[in-house]
Amino acid sequence: MPEESDRLGRTDREMLIELRRDVRYIKEAMQKDNLDIRNNSRDHESRIRVLENFRWWFLGGIVASGGLGSLITRVLR
Repeated sequence: MPEESDRLGRTDREMLIELRRDVRYIKEAMQKDNLDIRNNSRDHESRIRVLENFRWWFLGGIVASGGLGSLITRVLR
């Protein structure tokens, strides 16, 4: 970290260049974070979709097994 005397000796141009570099770094970091958030969101959406599909397959299995059980009961009587 530069000492206080080094910072006082810089020109306005040097400070602006450093500020511009810092802003560019922050902008790139924010864009990267934004991309990570979008990817995370897509991942969560796909997981939720899989869970919803499982629920409907499970419900279909319950209905089918009930129908099959009813049919077997009628045949055995």
